[in-house]
Amino acid sequence: MGHSRVTVDCLAFRQPDLATVDALLRLRLMLKRAGEDVVLENCGPRLHELISLVGVQEVLERAPSDEAGREAEERE
Repeated sequence: MGHSRVTVDCLAFRQPDLATVDALLRLRLMLKRAGEDVVLENCGPRLHELISLVGVQEVLERAPSDEAGREAEERE
């Protein structure tokens, strides 16, 4: 069976907190056990900061288009 990816659109997370990051990590663990990967899309600055603060940016993968948008934000 092939590896598939589940994309999570984070746009609906209006005020993400550590519970949001915890839920995303639990989702990733569950899907990883099922042989699937998770990719986060539309991470806002607050969620990105929380993911970095917790130190799980290598675990919670962001979509390539999301990374490009984040780099543009950092340059501004």
